[in-house]
Amino acid sequence: MPARSRTPWLGRPVSLRSALSDLQAGLTLGVESIPDGMASAVLAGINPMFGLHAAMVGITVGALRSSSVFMTITTTSAMTVAVGAALGGAADREATTIVLTLLVGAMMVLVALARLGRLVRFFSNEAMVGFLTGVALIIVLSQLGDLTGYSSTEENVVLRAADTLLHLGQANLPTLAVGLTSVALILLLQRTPLDRLSMVLGVAIPSAAVVLLAPGAVPSVSDIGQVDQLIPALSLPDLGLIDLDLLVSALAITIIGLVQGAGIGQSMPNPDGRLPDSDGDIMAQGLTNGATGFLQGMPVGGSISATALVVAAGARSRLANLSAGLLILALLLFFGPYVLALALPALAGLLIVVGFQAIRPERVRLTWRTGWEARSTMLLTLVATLVLPLHLAVFVGAGLSAILYVYRSSSQGEVVELVRVRQGTFEEHPSPRELRSHQVTILEFHGNLFYASAWMLERKLPEVGDASAPVVVLRLHGQDEIGSTMISVIERYRRRLVERGGKLILAGLSDRAMAQLERTRLVQVLGRENVFPAGRYLLQAIEEAYQSGREWSAQRKGE
Repeated sequence: MPARSRTPWLGRPVSLRSALSDLQAGLTLGVESIPDGMASAVLAGINPMFGLHAAMVGITVGALRSSSVFMTITTTSAMTVAVGAALGGAADREATTIVLTLLVGAMMVLVALARLGRLVRFFSNEAMVGFLTGVALIIVLSQLGDLTGYSSTEENVVLRAADTLLHLGQANLPTLAVGLTSVALILLLQRTPLDRLSMVLGVAIPSAAVVLLAPGAVPSVSDIGQVDQLIPALSLPDLGLIDLDLLVSALAITIIGLVQGAGIGQSMPNPDGRLPDSDGDIMAQGLTNGATGFLQGMPVGGSISATALVVAAGARSRLANLSAGLLILALLLFFGPYVLALALPALAGLLIVVGFQAIRPERVRLTWRTGWEARSTMLLTLVATLVLPLHLAVFVGAGLSAILYVYRSSSQGEVVELVRVRQGTFEEHPSPRELRSHQVTILEFHGNLFYASAWMLERKLPEVGDASAPVVVLRLHGQDEIGSTMISVIERYRRRLVERGGKLILAGLSDRAMAQLERTRLVQVLGRENVFPAGRYLLQAIEEAYQSGREWSAQRKGE
């Protein structure tokens, strides 16, 4: 695995050749980010400029601050859908968006300061596949209204889509024609050398046709809301908008952003081969959301697709993302009025293509074939995403991930017997069903010793039965956390041994485990002579415990 250490800020020494490659990659990302950012804002139900500002500020500030050289911090589909759900019936959606973005930034900064980035690993792949598949379907279904021009009164996105499909006869034909043309152009251009410009041209060409042939026939970006200025200005948050619902939504969006961004650094090491610091990347996302919130933007996070795009386009250093952010600024300065003329059904067509392409059939198939636990987690999270408010679906996915983790951890434990071959050498055998009289049996746990595993491991311990004076050496090497449930299991097994004149010896205990047993007084219950801390050498403690057990057993047998 690549080492983790400091990487030069730019990522590598910059030459003319690498700088040109970075500029080409930045041009590709910047041009693609314009329709993508606007579409994100449309998806969230806010002014498209918030999406453009978020892309411009997010990509630029993220490039300046992230530990990962290539990470692109911008709007993501999953976060955008969650933003739309969080805004709900907010009276002032734009003011609420600013507050929401700053809350997400503050939460990410706190996570980074507490160095809790590793916790995102507990959101299982199964839950993430179900969640992202649900989000992709929501993106597609939510755009049917803008694509057809039919306005449904249903509240749930699935019901609204069904209502729209049932009333296709009431669709606005010019609107539908522009939307379908956009979809067709994007799909067609993706199969040509103009692939990287497919989204831009797929939105721009139908929009230009509307302006030239039938101005005003279909709604445009300028119809969504008043655009006072294309370039972001400093905006102060209205803290009075903060309530419990908004805090919960911000937490859910934070989780989505962190989980999506977590895999970027692992899958795309820095140019020198070193892995970036995950908490450093989280801090970068937090600070970027702070800048985005104050500059009239929406929540952003590490984007897997955008990062993959800029790398595939030839990025060699941070200059690629920096140039992409600055390009968006330049395009807004010089071509801003044309941006406002983009047709909404064309953006809806773009989002529908993005939504379908966000579905990963191979990941769904892999999860489905893994087993019923993975299948159930994926399906339940998918249904929750489609039916529940999105922030609740995130917590459902996190809860199912926790349950799946506990179930798998508790079912993977095993008890084995270690049979002494000669001094310092032991062979691993299946655990015996019953103990033998006047014999020393060495047992070892494989797996976690937390509460769910403890009950299962207790059932796998050999039966004491009618054995006379049996001795059990229980090796706990590598178990730093014994847990109160496991301590209770050990105490019950000790009592059964004592009832048959036997004894229990613990061996290989770490300093932390010893401190636990001291605090719970289990050391005093067992007898200090029957507890062997881990020694300097690997099998030292178990050898000493075995010899102690043999001597004790010989004495009892002689009596």
